[in-house]
Amino acid sequence: MVSVIIITRNRPKLLEDYLKRVTAQSYSPFEVIVVDSSPKSRSEQPASKCGKVKFCFLSNGRNRMTASRNLGIQTASGQILVFLDDDSMVADDWLAQLISSYNDPRVG
Repeated sequence: MVSVIIITRNRPKLLEDYLKRVTAQSYSPFEVIVVDSSPKSRSEQPASKCGKVKFCFLSNGRNRMTASRNLGIQTASGQILVFLDDDSMVADDWLAQLISSYNDPRVG
């Protein structure tokens, strides 16, 4: 199981578009966790449109990227954790390509 943790702040439209690409990955199994640190939870609605998404809200999250990632870790159930920001881009086979490295016994 892979946990993809996405941190976001004040960009619900960008997040909505981004989640469509992330949740469409061909690799399985994986879960997507969104951690929103906006002053008011603005990302819960876009996150709820995707069935594979767990949503977390970090109140008072300004300039607290580490706290956002830690909340994502606490929520994750995967053995492999992948961290993304809501403004990064992913290719259609991005997750499968990333995880393929773990099949190599030289990778620790």
